[in-house]
Amino acid sequence: MKKLTKNLILERTPFVFEKIFATLDTEKQIVVLKLSLVHQTVFHQMSDAMVYPVEGVWGKQGWTKVLPPLVNKMILHELVVLAYCHVAPKNLSANLAL
Repeated sequence: MKKLTKNLILERTPFVFEKIFATLDTEKQIVVLKLSLVHQTVFHQMSDAMVYPVEGVWGKQGWTKVLPPLVNKMILHELVVLAYCHVAPKNLSANLAL
C-alpha cells in the first residue's frame, strides 16, 4: 500500500490514504473500516457478531466495526484491503490481490 500514513488522533490510530479508511482502538480491540455498502452488508451477513455497521449515519456511509480477536485473520486482511481499495485511486488499488 503506497502513500499510507498512520497518526495518533483521539485515542485511535487512523490509517490514511488521502482519506481515512481505517481506525484502530487497541484498548477496546476494535477496528473501524470504510467499506462499500455492498461489502459491509455481505460481511455483516456472514458474521454479524464480529462485523457490523457503526451506529447512526456513519454506518449508513459504510463505516463498519470489526472485532479482530474474533475474526479469521484472512477475512480481516481482506476487509482491510477492501477498505484501502475503497479510498485509494484505481491505479494503486488495482495491483492488490485479495
